[in-house]
Amino acid sequence: MFDKFDKRNSAAPRNPAAPGNPTAQPAVPAAAPEAQSGQPPPAPRTNPQVEASIGPGLKVSGEVSGKADLKVEGTIEGGIHLPGNRVTVAQSGNVKANITAASVTVSGRVVGDIEGHESVVLTKTSVMRGNIKGPQVSLEAGSKFQGSIDSTPSKEEARQPAAPIPKKPATVKDVPARAAAPQPKESAARH
Repeated sequence: MFDKFDKRNSAAPRNPAAPGNPTAQPAVPAAAPEAQSGQPPPAPRTNPQVEASIGPGLKVSGEVSGKADLKVEGTIEGGIHLPGNRVTVAQSGNVKANITAASVTVSGRVVGDIEGHESVVLTKTSVMRGNIKGPQVSLEAGSKFQGSIDSTPSKEEARQPAAPIPKKPATVKDVPARAAAPQPKESAARH
């Protein structure tokens, strides 16, 4: 049916390191393209976090949730729920939604409440109407904000005991009594 010595297959490259090949040589890996170009390879990311993006021409209506960072350059109407991730509303971004994330940075427009479990930053180009809740809230000079801010500590920070106040013995220093102010003399003209 087929000939294992078929000439059509003999032109295919053979694996020189295959077992049973008497002329097998150890395979030498080819140099990486970066090494050939003389440029150092890119540094490995310490946190290979995925970032999703809503581009400037896109509009999303509904709930956005997941386990990725989000950059909004377009429009979102509904809700954003990414409690363990970062949400960035770019200068061209327009969000009409409540946002819950680990950290939130706003450079565009937001109408809705923001809860940042770690931090919330409104940059100088931001315009926001709504309430902000988070342990670290920063409003840069020039940002426009209408609403309230609740920066109570997170549950973890609230559980940590406060640093003890050093106890110093109370001392009372002898303070000289203040001399009584001289009383004005009544003039004889009044009598």
